Amino acid sequence: MHRSNLAGHHCPARPLHIAALPLGPSGPRLPSPRRPGSPRPGKRHVMSVASAASGDDQPFPQFRLGENPVETVVRWLYRKPGRRNVYGVIPVNAEVADEDDEAASAERTRLRQRAAAEMVNIDWEERGRRKLGGKILMGAGAVLGCGLVVARADWLARAALVGPFIFLGVALYASGRAGLCNLAQAGFWDVDGAGVAPIEDKGLAARMKAKVNDFNVKIALICAAITAAYAAIPLS
Repeated sequence: MHRSNLAGHHCPARPLHIAALPLGPSGPRLPSPRRPGSPRPGKRHVMSVASAASGDDQPFPQFRLGENPVETVVRWLYRKPGRRNVYGVIPVNAEVADEDDEAASAERTRLRQRAAAEMVNIDWEERGRRKLGGKILMGAGAVLGCGLVVARADWLARAALVGPFIFLGVALYASGRAGLCNLAQAGFWDVDGAGVAPIEDKGLAARMKAKVNDFNVKIALICAAITAAYAAIPLS
């Protein structure tokens, strides 16, 4: 069969080729589109600085609800790697040396080993910040407490106004001295300068969490006793 073109010449018709697609149960299968943010085929996954520093070759754990509200808050605040723990609740981006720096990597490993041996989960820099913040809060609470006594405020007002300063001040100061914080509720620590990261040793993480829970109970009892003693000061 031939066809005519505009010039009147005849040329043979070319056969139409259709690429064969693999058939599925409901017809041809088309290649599935790549999801946004997923790595391209053949592209190597590069670990974050915090994951590499933690000694764990697994990706940083995704956010999930914890066993208690404190753990849930910790996991939400530090759901991304490379964030440092400042004053307990302020996530700040970590500034670390290049991952290929062998000296810096060896120093981070040494710091993690020391923290594991001492059973602490925050570094000396954060411990110093917490002790300073605790002193400031306790000092402010003492000034406020004296003022309320002079003003002859009743026991309920004194407890309600001074109690938070006592709890926060004592808790922050004691946390700095002990080197413990509620990062352990999620199995995290911040000890090597690379940011909050999972504790690789699950047994160590469980022991650290138990130690922090005991610490929290003791500090809560001490703060409650101090607040009750202050509220019971007679005004007459």
